[in-house]
Amino acid sequence: MAFGAHHRCPPLPRLLAQRKAYTALMLRRSTRQVSEEVQRGAMALGVLNDAMLLPMPGGMPIRMQGAVVGAIGISGLPVEQDIALAESWAQRFG
Repeated sequence: MAFGAHHRCPPLPRLLAQRKAYTALMLRRSTRQVSEEVQRGAMALGVLNDAMLLPMPGGMPIRMQGAVVGAIGISGLPVEQDIALAESWAQRFG
């Protein structure tokens, strides 16, 4: 497990990034997809009884040979930038 943050990054985005990565890892899909599923009522996170799950875009699973081996979470930028960076880095690591 690794965690990195810019030295001027406030505490809340640091926490959100970790929770986005956790959510992408546990649910094995992007948090953008999770967010969309929650919004349209296809998923109810409360049923999973895990307070760490966060349906906020910016988390991506990292896949190697089709298996999820980790995840990345980006937070603190505009949502589209969080998504783009998470997708880019997940591809680099995978």
